[in-house]
Amino acid sequence: MEGYGPNDSEVLRFLERVSNLTLEEARRLTALRAASDDPSGERAERAVRRAALMADRIEELDSAQAAIRAWSTSWGVPWFGRSRRVYWDRRVPVGDAKAMAAAMPALLDAIGTLVVRDVLDRSDVASFLQPWLEDTREQDAAG
Repeated sequence: MEGYGPNDSEVLRFLERVSNLTLEEARRLTALRAASDDPSGERAERAVRRAALMADRIEELDSAQAAIRAWSTSWGVPWFGRSRRVYWDRRVPVGDAKAMAAAMPALLDAIGTLVVRDVLDRSDVASFLQPWLEDTREQDAAG
């Protein structure tokens, strides 16, 4: 199967949206996940991995999550500027890069859920996507 499986277009839209994630959105996303009913993401990770295995989409899941990890490297590549201060690629302060990195677990849960959303229970899909959907809903309302 090409791309990210039968939910390819949803996954691609998600990746496009993540590529424009703001620092404020990342912070909200991290806070929303921490306040969710699965703050560690263990239940989501197990359910998504099991669904991908049962639907023969492990490769698609791994590929989608690798795309999120590749995006995250743009927030974590150090370079050295004048006065020997360490900066991060995209020239953001270390604290900002850490805030973006803190959003990674929620982003990985969300993209994994999208890859297998058609084989997960609706309640699981809603639960696993809840921090992402709530964060983007707040952003849409604000802007």
